[in-house]
Amino acid sequence: MHRSLTVFLSGARMRDPPLDDPAYVALYRVFAEETTALGARFSFARGQDTYLGGNRFDGGWRYDNGDFIRDPGVIDADIVYNKGEMLAYDANANVVNRRELDALCRNKDRTVAAMEDLFPATRIVRSAEELPAAIMAIPSEMIVQKPTDAWGGAGVWIGPKKDAEAHVPRFPCLVQAFIDTSAGIPGITDGRHDFRLILFDADPAIALLRVPRKGSLLANVAQGGSIRQVPLSAVPREALALKERVNARMERYGKRVYSMDCARGVDGSWKLIELNPQPGLAYLANEDERRAYLRKLSLFLLDA
Repeated sequence: MHRSLTVFLSGARMRDPPLDDPAYVALYRVFAEETTALGARFSFARGQDTYLGGNRFDGGWRYDNGDFIRDPGVIDADIVYNKGEMLAYDANANVVNRRELDALCRNKDRTVAAMEDLFPATRIVRSAEELPAAIMAIPSEMIVQKPTDAWGGAGVWIGPKKDAEAHVPRFPCLVQAFIDTSAGIPGITDGRHDFRLILFDADPAIALLRVPRKGSLLANVAQGGSIRQVPLSAVPREALALKERVNARMERYGKRVYSMDCARGVDGSWKLIELNPQPGLAYLANEDERRAYLRKLSLFLLDA
């Protein structure tokens, strides 16, 4: 019997986000091609209201001969890959990632609370009254303020501590010591950066260097940063050691696909920046690299 993989997305229509972007449709087509090349079926399900229990959905879209075809019947999968909002599933479901991991990574205050020793000095601030003391408690002269639930650098402010109160974020937020990454990563980059590992359980599947655009301190691609793949053989041992410390706290969440963003400070120490439970598919410009990564992802999910 063929194995089957269903990707769960929010929304109701096939062309709702992110599949309103032709680039994403093309990437998911490669994902589906690699899955079917492994002898498995690939389909989409959309929206919590279609969930029937277990790994079953009331209708969806199946990949067939290069296209996604509407299937009004019951979609029954061996594994559900959650790429939507937090899917409310039952005990009979086989889902990557589990709700608990999704919640931990989506809420930066929860991530910091669980792994405070791996981050730069951080305070969780829940009201304007708490903000001045939190700012003063941060040891660096440059600080970072960020919302607890935003992505892609949205709402992030970086600047001198003395100016921080004039840039009041929405609450709750994090107030954090700035990691000065200007010394780079020996053998990889000579300047500002952050470093992403996409992890399948404990194993790095891909490593990515993100570099801010000129004049910016934010390396997010959504903020104009650039990105390139780094060979796994070149990943610094200090980054791998930090990954092991993160993984020790993630093992309880079962099979998992997530990314870990980190950075090397000028003193040579590595710190965690954030975790992301739904790393995107659009990182790689090279088609062979994209296809190799998506084949690796398909293999991991089907083995789950």
